Amino acid sequence: MDEDVLTTLKILTIGESGVGKPSLLLRFTDDTFDLELAATIGKPVFKNSVEMPSIFLPLGCFV
Repeated sequence: MDEDVLTTLKILTIGESGVGKPSLLLRFTDDTFDLELAATIGKPVFKNSVEMPSIFLPLGCFV
């Protein structure tokens, strides 16, 4: 399946502080939710992939 990968799609989330951008990405990538997630400073990276019948799409998500 790796030979079908053309590139990694990068997703950047932007918005006001304290609205839950890392929580949203954590839920998408790890299927978890932490009510007491510490504030993020910098740019944490969350990785996941989406597999469709004819393509495998790696995602790099940045906060």
